[in-house]
Amino acid sequence: LLIASALLPQWSFFLSTRVLIGMAVSGVAAVAMTYIGEEIAAKDVGFAMGLYISGTAIGGMSGRLIAGVLVDFISWQYATLIIGVINLAIAILFYWLLPNSRNFQSYPIQLSRFKQAFAKNLADPKLRILFLQGFILMGCFVSVFNYMSYHLLDAPFALPQTWIGLISVAYLAGIYSSPRAAQWGQKFGREKVLPLMLLVMWASLALMLLNQLAVVLVGLLIFTFAFFAAHSLCSSWVTVQSLQYRAVGSSLYLFCYYLGSSVLGSGSGLIWERWDWPGLLIFIASLLLLGLILTLYLKKLSSTAPTAQIKN
Repeated sequence: LLIASALLPQWSFFLSTRVLIGMAVSGVAAVAMTYIGEEIAAKDVGFAMGLYISGTAIGGMSGRLIAGVLVDFISWQYATLIIGVINLAIAILFYWLLPNSRNFQSYPIQLSRFKQAFAKNLADPKLRILFLQGFILMGCFVSVFNYMSYHLLDAPFALPQTWIGLISVAYLAGIYSSPRAAQWGQKFGREKVLPLMLLVMWASLALMLLNQLAVVLVGLLIFTFAFFAAHSLCSSWVTVQSLQYRAVGSSLYLFCYYLGSSVLGSGSGLIWERWDWPGLLIFIASLLLLGLILTLYLKKLSSTAPTAQIKN
């Protein structure tokens, strides 16, 4: 789809490919989270999920970095084509190298089973909070990265496009924090580490409000570090909490996750147009505060409810 959108760059066709790419990406992520939940021992699910999230951070950084740098030298069509070819090569390697599933159990496709799976997941108050948390986390993260570019293009920074593309190296912080978050969760408890990561994200916004480039970039690094740690904790928590309905639990989390990217990521543009960067950061801070309150409630539920038994 990336290659096709580069070769046939009409707006309507390009927009259609973006919709289909979004569907494909979310499908890949849902199946990957389910695969990890089925194939990895329960005690190692958190760390494995952290490594997977690190991989998404590497991909996110590479895509932004490659495209951000290349568009100063070649057209966006050629930049998209290059990324598409890289993705095709990775997909072929993935097909050859991924071990076959050993614990997968197939079920007939029945509407009643899907309805039961959705009902079971949505009836769990912990999962409902985790789904909403994914919406908030991704929405805030995408909003910061999308409009940070415009912020740095404006005065007093006035950075060239190549340097704007390089801000994606902040993803390196997420590559480190994703698997580490699993270790922190095992040591201190996910219900304690998750609100801390949200609080760190919230505090880092103050650094990004200042008009000193180095301080803004440090704030972005801290924000990215805490986001990927929080996302890793939520993803592994959903996988464990979903019991035998992991595929649906993962898909619901990712639905909310990408819905946050779409709704908040685009809606933040209205905040940016009216109140500029300070208004946008206040809006994101409000969302993170809501997420923190929900996480504290999740902590209360974890301390009062019995631990669920995992079923493969």
